[in-house]
Amino acid sequence: MIRTINPTGTLYYGQGMVPQMARDLELAGLAHPVVLHLPGSARAAKKMARRMTAWGTRPIPVTHHRPPQDCDALILMGHPSLLERYQSDPRVKILIPLIPEDVAALPGKIDVKALVIDASLKTPQSILEDFFRRFAISAFGALTPHPAPLEIPSSFVFTLNTQGFIGNGVREELPKILQEKGISSPLLLTDHGVTAAGLTAEVENLLQLTEYRIFDNIPPDSDASVVNAISQVYRETGRDGLVLLGGGSVLDTGKGVAMNIGLGAEDLAQWAGSDRLPPIDVPVIALPTTSGTGSEVTKAAVISDPRQGRKSLYISNELQPDHALIDSEFTQSLPPHLTGMTGMDALSHAMEAYTGLAKNPISDQLSWHAIDLIRKHLIMCLKEPQNPTHRQAMAEASTLAGAAFSNSMVAMVHSLGHSMGALCHLPHGLCMAILLAPVLEYNKSAISQELAALSPILTGVETQNQSHEELVDASIAAVKTLNHQLHEQTEERHPLRFSQIRDREGEQAVLENHLPQVARTAIDDASVVYNPVEMDAQDALQVLQKCW
Repeated sequence: MIRTINPTGTLYYGQGMVPQMARDLELAGLAHPVVLHLPGSARAAKKMARRMTAWGTRPIPVTHHRPPQDCDALILMGHPSLLERYQSDPRVKILIPLIPEDVAALPGKIDVKALVIDASLKTPQSILEDFFRRFAISAFGALTPHPAPLEIPSSFVFTLNTQGFIGNGVREELPKILQEKGISSPLLLTDHGVTAAGLTAEVENLLQLTEYRIFDNIPPDSDASVVNAISQVYRETGRDGLVLLGGGSVLDTGKGVAMNIGLGAEDLAQWAGSDRLPPIDVPVIALPTTSGTGSEVTKAAVISDPRQGRKSLYISNELQPDHALIDSEFTQSLPPHLTGMTGMDALSHAMEAYTGLAKNPISDQLSWHAIDLIRKHLIMCLKEPQNPTHRQAMAEASTLAGAAFSNSMVAMVHSLGHSMGALCHLPHGLCMAILLAPVLEYNKSAISQELAALSPILTGVETQNQSHEELVDASIAAVKTLNHQLHEQTEERHPLRFSQIRDREGEQAVLENHLPQVARTAIDDASVVYNPVEMDAQDALQVLQKCW
């Protein structure tokens, strides 16, 4: 079965979201919006329009008549039936309900750039929950039902701009997408491992009608210098789009190239940490070959900066690829130990999205479904690597977890993992696998409700007659058990501790005296601010010592 990824645009919910949306419009280069409303709602529309100027944006015209020709964005305020009235208008559309009944009438899938549900409407919890469930399903189809009630924060933003497919053989859609995007001279980015597996040749066959070029020398731990070098190739050879084929390193490298090209930059490092980028007009099509990073749908890229000895985080909606073709046949050749570590990467994304400080009701539903799929199918992928059902389930889980954490962020597991990976040159997924359970134990006091709720899908056991503490402990134990199963299924190639990892020369990759530096670097990682429990360098060191 092929699953479709449907772009949702951006959902803003809560306090202060109307001026936030207006500011984002300006950053996107939309300088002449107009507010349109139904007759009889002029007063409410004008009041809401005044809120849009809170951050110094210029006053916006308000009318219920035909919009002027020179406006570049239609801000539709009121009932969603306004969308039908302006359906054929090609300009950017934003929808802002004015009363709770407008929210109740919202369909799950809404073809707009942005939807803003302001907290001042005092929309009942039941109406919000119903809409948020339908909104999540509109993006990914049927999901494992999340137990009610959904936890709704005071405000959040959720964005999904990637369109794509998940399933066996969906790579065949590539020529059609290239034609629709007007891409005639793409640059194909990949690595030697993907080429050796024969996957690059399959994609090259699909590029025969274009004047493509290939760059397949991306290292497993790509860095800013590689991004800058590829950007030069892109410019010098007159490319007009990117096709990314590989795991997290290739996909994140491609996002870095898109940043450099789209922003006219020479050095990627100058954009590190930015959460606001101007529009990047570089078409990006992602074809992941692992089921772990979820980078094919995320607005994040992690790229090493060798000058600072750390991994830099880049965040922007502009980094979400235009299209993703998640072909689960591409993962069937993935060795067991790589299948295991990338699967644990996906689990860490889903669990940190579900337990972190920036969680939201959309990411919660996606995380819940992803965790359920990983528990059911990860070990089976190692036992039956050619089974398309298990491979597709893990591909789907990875993408769901990617969309979830991209909108709720990750926390301490990734703060420590980014630092450990950068300083000791370890695969990211391997760091996630070793760190996840100890960090859950560290955060246990603050996330016990979430861990207890996750127990049935992490363990596959109903929660009858179990205490809250038993449920919490069962969830953490399930993560440890999964790691032990991977250790056994890979003939111990999936290590359980950092001290067990060996480099290519057979030497110990992580020494105990590395840990203090890893801890000091980790507390400066951007992800740490989303951890439910505060962490200093000593706390980080104690967790690392438990993992060593």
